[in-house]
Amino acid sequence: MDLFKINKLINDLNQNKIVSMPTETVYGLFAKISRLNLRNLNKIKKREATKPLQIFFFDFKQIEKFTELSKFQRQILIQELPGDKSFIVPSSPYFKKIIKENTILVRFPIWEQKELKLTKKVFAKIDKPLLATSANLSKEKEINDGKEIQKKFQINGFNKKIKPKKASTIISLLNNEIEIIRK
Repeated sequence: MDLFKINKLINDLNQNKIVSMPTETVYGLFAKISRLNLRNLNKIKKREATKPLQIFFFDFKQIEKFTELSKFQRQILIQELPGDKSFIVPSSPYFKKIIKENTILVRFPIWEQKELKLTKKVFAKIDKPLLATSANLSKEKEINDGKEIQKKFQINGFNKKIKPKKASTIISLLNNEIEIIRK
């Protein structure tokens, strides 16, 4: 059953569909990185287009491939990741071209956590970072029941329930300074 669901979600992602998967904090909505999917995620959540979405990375190698970090930013990310923190860093030309944003929100979770067992398998097979946001309508409480998310957003995802935890801390590393945006 798990293998069938994993393959279904990978297929959906490859067809530019949004899927739901648990993270170590809350359930997330995920999509391949594209301008269209960025618009679709904002639309499905009824969210302002000006709010940045997170980019979930599978490993540090991907972060280095898809970002342009200063020595300071790289050092901070090496010290703090993986973890339940998200970091605002300058976009690489790759992301600027695709999503037209000057900054991105980098997230590299602790994949060994049990909540992430199936999510990790999807990321390992897709082998690319994904756009991500919490599974809720803008300014509403997160939904942490996979079946409820699938019904509400008319998307595929994992069926399990997770215990919600505090959303990730957001830290800006722009201009080589540390600024906590959300605790």
